[in-house]
Amino acid sequence: MSAFTAEQLAALQHESPQQPVDPFAEIKSEGVFTQDGILNLYPALIPGWHKVDYPVASYGVNADETAGAGIGWLILFHSYELMAAQDTIRLYMGKRLEPGQVPDPTEEGTLIKTVVVPSDHNNQDVLSLIPRTAIERPGIHRLWYTVDRTSGNGPESSDGIVVWFKPTFPDSLDPTGNSSERVPLQAPEFPSIIDQAMVERGVDFIIPRWPIMSPGDTVLMTVGNQLVAYVIKPEEIDQDITIFVPSSVLELIGPAKPLLVSYRIHDQVYNSSHTSKIGDGELVPDKTYLDMCWVNETVDDVLFIDTLDGHPMEVVVPVKRGDAITGDTVELKLYDPRTEFSRLFGPLIYRTPSVTFPVPYAVVKQLAPATITLSYERIRIEKGEKIRTPSYPYSPELIGEKYRGPAPTAPQAHGGVLSPDLAETVVYVGPDIKGLEIGDKVTLTCLSTSAGGTTRLQIEERFVTRSMVIPGAGIIVPFEIDTRHFDTYLSGSFKATYTVTGENHLAPLESHALLLHIGPVQDTLDVVNVGKDENGVLDPKDIPFGTPAICPAKAHTQVGDTVYLQVWTADDRLVWVDSLPITAAHIGKDIEFRLTFELIDSLNHQVIRIDWYIERNRALPLTAPELELRVGDVALELPPPTLVEVSSGNRINPRLTEKSTTVEITYKGMSAAHRIALIVIGRAGLGSPVVATQPGNANGTLLIELPLTTVPANLRHFMKLRYRVSQPELPDQYSGVTTYEVTAVPDEAIVFPSLSIAQAPDHKTLDLSTFQGDARWSLARWLFIAIGTRMRVALGGSNAAGADHPIILFDGVITADHVTSGLSGVINRQQLELFKDGGQVMGLSIANFNNKGGVDTFFPVRELTLLNKTWSLLINRAIDANTNASIPNGGSTKTNRVTLSGTGKPDSTLTLFQNDNVPKPIDSFKVPDSGNWSYTVTVTASSFYRLTVMEQPTGRTSNLWTFSVLAPEPAPVRPHILLALNARGQSLYDYQHTRTTGISVNGVAAPGAMVQILLNGIVVQDRVYVGTNGFWQSVLFGVGSGTHQLSVRGLYGNYPVSLVFTQSVTYG
Repeated sequence: MSAFTAEQLAALQHESPQQPVDPFAEIKSEGVFTQDGILNLYPALIPGWHKVDYPVASYGVNADETAGAGIGWLILFHSYELMAAQDTIRLYMGKRLEPGQVPDPTEEGTLIKTVVVPSDHNNQDVLSLIPRTAIERPGIHRLWYTVDRTSGNGPESSDGIVVWFKPTFPDSLDPTGNSSERVPLQAPEFPSIIDQAMVERGVDFIIPRWPIMSPGDTVLMTVGNQLVAYVIKPEEIDQDITIFVPSSVLELIGPAKPLLVSYRIHDQVYNSSHTSKIGDGELVPDKTYLDMCWVNETVDDVLFIDTLDGHPMEVVVPVKRGDAITGDTVELKLYDPRTEFSRLFGPLIYRTPSVTFPVPYAVVKQLAPATITLSYERIRIEKGEKIRTPSYPYSPELIGEKYRGPAPTAPQAHGGVLSPDLAETVVYVGPDIKGLEIGDKVTLTCLSTSAGGTTRLQIEERFVTRSMVIPGAGIIVPFEIDTRHFDTYLSGSFKATYTVTGENHLAPLESHALLLHIGPVQDTLDVVNVGKDENGVLDPKDIPFGTPAICPAKAHTQVGDTVYLQVWTADDRLVWVDSLPITAAHIGKDIEFRLTFELIDSLNHQVIRIDWYIERNRALPLTAPELELRVGDVALELPPPTLVEVSSGNRINPRLTEKSTTVEITYKGMSAAHRIALIVIGRAGLGSPVVATQPGNANGTLLIELPLTTVPANLRHFMKLRYRVSQPELPDQYSGVTTYEVTAVPDEAIVFPSLSIAQAPDHKTLDLSTFQGDARWSLARWLFIAIGTRMRVALGGSNAAGADHPIILFDGVITADHVTSGLSGVINRQQLELFKDGGQVMGLSIANFNNKGGVDTFFPVRELTLLNKTWSLLINRAIDANTNASIPNGGSTKTNRVTLSGTGKPDSTLTLFQNDNVPKPIDSFKVPDSGNWSYTVTVTASSFYRLTVMEQPTGRTSNLWTFSVLAPEPAPVRPHILLALNARGQSLYDYQHTRTTGISVNGVAAPGAMVQILLNGIVVQDRVYVGTNGFWQSVLFGVGSGTHQLSVRGLYGNYPVSLVFTQSVTYG
């Protein structure tokens, strides 16, 4: 019976949003773990661990086995890149390390847990457990895990963590921690009487050594009303501990008679001992104090508040006859040093023999468990002034079982069992929770555990609002819990608890646990026996005063159990529930409930189901089979429908439903007057089609065709079939439910093809340097492609900066063309070039068989390595191979050898072409690893060259480089001296003698050029012009005596020099 409708739940979500809680957020935010790369596997997390100061270990795990006593500790594996269903996670533990011993990173380790990633992982963290049996005794171990991917890659190993496992308490009897038995801690030792002189000096208190002493243990010693903390040193292990309490602390205690001293031990991983035995003495400083008060019903200064039975705690102040006079009053002070809570009571009249102060039970309950301090002051008026005389303080210990709220409820649980077909369920917190108020925050924790030990943790929270107050019931807080994973947790369990926090809760209010089975379940109880049940028919006219429902419980109940009886309609509505707590009077007896006439009559002409089960504290409920009854003689017996294509069992092979999906409905008494509506419950949208109502057949069998998209929309999921029969003037009747599991298809490549890229034929590497322009992608038509469904195709990876870079290739509705030929398109090259060179890119295809949005079906991911170092195929330079002179593109040269250079893909083969009307290959060569190539080609004079290089075998062609080769000029004329004349005009020939100082020289050289005249190798005339006829002439004056060598150098070509012309000159 639901407390809220779907519309009310939606309205509450706006008023008080239900928020998920990450229990590991604090650990994750500390940045303890490095993040090196996209595909890095981060260390696992252990909820409840604590930072420790211990050699090698960074964290410690205590005796609180978070997965359950005797089961072990919860552990969280981070979600990781490319996480896929059926990936296998294996948890390993290294050998036990001594303090300070460095773990061996190459150690193979011991496999302690294997987890398979569920099909609906939704890229969420995976929760599992560390088995308790893996920790034989306290110690330090390195933990790591590996991931084996369904793609065949792996195993990939995570970063490791070093953890100190300490499942022992400081006062544990068993040093291995396998037993919960404790050893009573001895009382502290100190002087029996502490006088004023000792108070001024300070006092040593001795704590006897305790069974399990560890570095960092903290002694929390309560001395009177003061708390003293002391952290033991490594050298003090296995020794008695001496704690010095200074005068400043003792003075705060004041007088105490008796002085009560006790202690607890708290270790680094938050294991705490029980409180030690109490040592007593007296603290008697030099001051007058009144006798201390006491509390009624205490035993050895301990008050079990359950004995108060809700009544006030009575504090008695003794009054001696000589201590009281008329007009005296007294005030009582209550103080809790742990929470610093304090309250004054009174004043009351101070008179013999005693004064009793009632302390409200609510105050006591709020403080327990605690050691409080009670003291009082006598107030006397003398000369108009108040004179206050204090008492010795009294410090009793308050002990009482902590109140726990009632367990949450799950109305959709049939007889203590939740169906594995549930997509979600509503869990209710309340009513009848003491102290729950508007404005409080409720946190619900749900833990699902599969039969194989795989766990899933869900934590949700929301605030209590006025809309959650149900008249006549109280506050009920609903939580919508995702249970889609139940289909992979068959025969598992579900546990739910909650905590309440708020201004009026000093500590969180905790609840009892709801424990339920996840079906199917092996029943241990017999079916309920309902009176007047004749052949499965219960007729209201036969039970005017109701009928008994007897639960055969006598062999199964225990004191503290609760027996429940539920009545359900055929359409899964809970219409009635009753329960009985089991006491000693019920043991050995069957339990009888009564089904009233009014209840049965309201269900006339319907089929009902009756469940009963036994709820047991901290254990899964004991369950019984359902009893199905028809109410009234006109109620139809409606068996569940079946699929014709499924010959046996409840598993659908989708390949058998490619051409037809037919539902068969058969029942006795079917007629054409019946209106039959088939109800299909699967994934939302196409997985749950609305089927038109049809008339029945007189032959008793009706066949209904389902849309061909129904089964593929529920791949790897469950679908339920039932039907409703409507008859004139009778209420509708519902059949039972048939639940089918839609299996995966063995050849998934047919059902779920992967994205293909034409330029990556090996499906491993997309090398941008191997092609130009855009890339082409395609997705073959898949087996269950259907018009109207949606598809999204994308390519994703990281850019050079490490940020996500997605390319959306398709996001739309499937049309008839797609059904025929599949999907295809282009991938913009500029977008591809933004991916990081050498990085991984993923081609992701997501089909949505839900035409209303919400459920996606992921196709296998295509993983590619993208090479983005694009080597352009270029000719970028040409030079004269003889002189290294540059030859520009489109320029000219007179050389006969030209060296070309450029870039290309390393190790590729290039062919040099002369591109005339028909390209002609010149030669081929390899590109070196650097990607920079050069090649020297011999050219012919008076020719025009149009050169390119082509990459083999891709046919990719470079840019064009053109140049002209000019015809060579004739060899230049060498300068020559033909004749020399002296000053008398006489001709002088080579090696002749003259007596004149002036000489005229003439000869030939290149026409129109210039020459230099050299005398003895020295230029004496810098520029002499040569005529167009090739002749030149020059006069030399003042030539001195001696033999001289004349020559001519041409200022053209390679500066040719003439032969030497020798003359001898003598003056006189």
